[in-house]
Amino acid sequence: ADPRNSGGSPPRADAKERQKNVLLRLAAHPDRSNIDAFSVHGYAPVVATGSRNQFGTIIDLRNGGKRIKHMQYHEGFLGQRLGPVSCVAFHEHDLRLAIGCRDVFISTYTGRLGEPQKGWT
Repeated sequence: ADPRNSGGSPPRADAKERQKNVLLRLAAHPDRSNIDAFSVHGYAPVVATGSRNQFGTIIDLRNGGKRIKHMQYHEGFLGQRLGPVSCVAFHEHDLRLAIGCRDVFISTYTGRLGEPQKGWT
């Protein structure tokens, strides 16, 4: 269904025509789970996605949608990290990402484009 059509009507007749005009398809999560949160950086060519299945992904749009960072749930000596994702947001100017989870935790990541050996931490 077309998300812009809030009346619940069937998809518009030109849906197949729009499929022909797709610029880039993103496979954000390796388990092909739903994308529950999505953010596009205002200046850098990156997007971030999040899933309630406890995944977060940062994608570089310059390389055909290559995944440059994948974060997932794990337990460490400091406790749980990355619960069910409810929102993702980039800093307005810097390469910083915040991922908000339904379990009241917020994870933050800082990135460096052009330095793949350092990436996002």
